[in-house]
Amino acid sequence: MRCFLLVFAVLYQLWGPTADAHPTRIQGVAVKGRLLCGSEPLAGAKVKIIDVDTGMDPDDLLDEGYTDSEGRFELNGATREATDIDAVIKVYHDCNDGNRPCQRKVLWEVPNKYIHTGSVDQWFDVGTVNMEIKFRKEERDCRH
Repeated sequence: MRCFLLVFAVLYQLWGPTADAHPTRIQGVAVKGRLLCGSEPLAGAKVKIIDVDTGMDPDDLLDEGYTDSEGRFELNGATREATDIDAVIKVYHDCNDGNRPCQRKVLWEVPNKYIHTGSVDQWFDVGTVNMEIKFRKEERDCRH
């Protein structure tokens, strides 16, 4: 019990006063686009908007969904943070993947000018992207 109280006291000293000094605010982003696999729509690809955090603060899922039968997606989400959010789009798909296990994962950073503070000012439109492309920092992901 003493150990728990000591840990709590230390954590409060580190983050408790910070919460009062830096009040949180709602921040969000809205993204849309269309994904293709070659010349065909990439239907059923999972798309997420994530606020990437550092340190002990876990990443925040702002919104997630799947591309429709035409490969289109629209996501809009927000979170409450004391510091500016770092929004990214993650796409999980099997385009040009053969029978390999798991899915290809691509990450795109959202420019800061598309971050809003309550209501959507403008959508970040990634346009039409052919996911046959092998992206530089592409990974494989089995759990998403």
